[in-house]
Amino acid sequence: MKINREIKPSANGEISFTLPELDNFKLSSGLNVTLIKKDNLPIIHLNLLLNAGSKFDPENKKGLAYLTSLVIDEGAAGLSSLEIDDEFETLGTIFRASTDSDLIYFSMLSLTDNFRKSVDLLAKIITKPDFNHSDFERERNKLLTKITQLRDDAGSIASLLFENLIYAPSFYAHPVIGKYDDVNSISRDELLNFYSNYFCPSDSHLIVVGSISKRDLLNELESNFSCWKNIGKTKASQLQIAETSKKHLFICNKEDAPQSELRIGHLTNSRSHPDYFGKSILNTILGGQFSSRLNHNLREEKGFTYGVNSSFDYNKESGSFGIATAVKTENTVDALNEILIEMNRIKNDVTDEEVDFAKSYLIKRFPSLFQTNNQLSNNVMVLVSHNLPSDYFDRYLEMIEQCDTKTVLEMADKYLYPENIVTVIVGNKNEILKSLDRIEWEQVTELDFEGNVIGSL
Repeated sequence: MKINREIKPSANGEISFTLPELDNFKLSSGLNVTLIKKDNLPIIHLNLLLNAGSKFDPENKKGLAYLTSLVIDEGAAGLSSLEIDDEFETLGTIFRASTDSDLIYFSMLSLTDNFRKSVDLLAKIITKPDFNHSDFERERNKLLTKITQLRDDAGSIASLLFENLIYAPSFYAHPVIGKYDDVNSISRDELLNFYSNYFCPSDSHLIVVGSISKRDLLNELESNFSCWKNIGKTKASQLQIAETSKKHLFICNKEDAPQSELRIGHLTNSRSHPDYFGKSILNTILGGQFSSRLNHNLREEKGFTYGVNSSFDYNKESGSFGIATAVKTENTVDALNEILIEMNRIKNDVTDEEVDFAKSYLIKRFPSLFQTNNQLSNNVMVLVSHNLPSDYFDRYLEMIEQCDTKTVLEMADKYLYPENIVTVIVGNKNEILKSLDRIEWEQVTELDFEGNVIGSL
């Protein structure tokens, strides 16, 4: 049968989705566990979330949480880093550690047959790290090198400066990887103290997705993590953020930059707010997909950039709206003007067709985000880290469907502030200043790479 490819296929029914059952329980150590049983493949994916992110870094020790996550698997229970890596490789197990502002994550993907040995190795890393002085020194030097290298990346500089400016003076303002002088001053004893204070089972959550029964999982976890004890916990200071009340432009001079990196935005509310769904549709229209208004304007019509995107990004206690792009230096101010035009336009002009298309995009892609064990585990992480109800994803499609054009316009009015934005430009200052008079800005300030004020422009 020959297919006529000129005829668009018709939709076949409505999309419905139900998250697999979440089985929640606790270990005797106080460790919270969520199991999703998934037997289609003989694999198990595990995510361990510790409430020990960079927001707990002490003053003048920014980077301590990140450095701890780097050193912890360099030796444990008498096993060296090479021995741990060799054992994971022999088992066919993938192990990774990462850190963000709120949490330290450990992820592990294992064959079901090798899960027992893999969990035993993971437990040694978490509960019996050696923190040898030589491993500590090596990882600290590697981190210092990484921080130095980021100074050559205009995009990284722009993103770090933007977060520092909108979240100041809170604990979300400093970079997760830390500051050079701070990291250079961190001692092994300070790392040990951080581990003792923040690696606590009762303040952690383990998510397991895969082919294993609750009984077998409980036995494995109890035998390996029962020795993990709660010691102490020093809470982070209360969130304090100084919201901007005017358009403030910051320029960081990088003379060798072939283009300008732009970061534009402001604060917003948390991930758990009920307006999240309307904001998602708003963002999809503005800059959240390839066919968005921003991309059509700056890429397709003006040819200023290869791509531009907008997003609402969330941490545990707050969130931000941001627009990111890179443009030719000579187009910097014109691109910024067009972005502001689009931010203002969407506050007054949204069509039913745009809303329907955005809703269709979000709804149709939704089931694909829960196909693999890793995807399931990562989405449960969202529930845990943002304190969302267990049926949150079961209601997701309904909540998206309920949003209409009026809702999206309300979201634009409530959550887009083109008159009170922070803008960061990293690029050739002298070239940018030649055309800066073509845009109205209340305050223009020059910063160095670490966010220190050089002066007004």
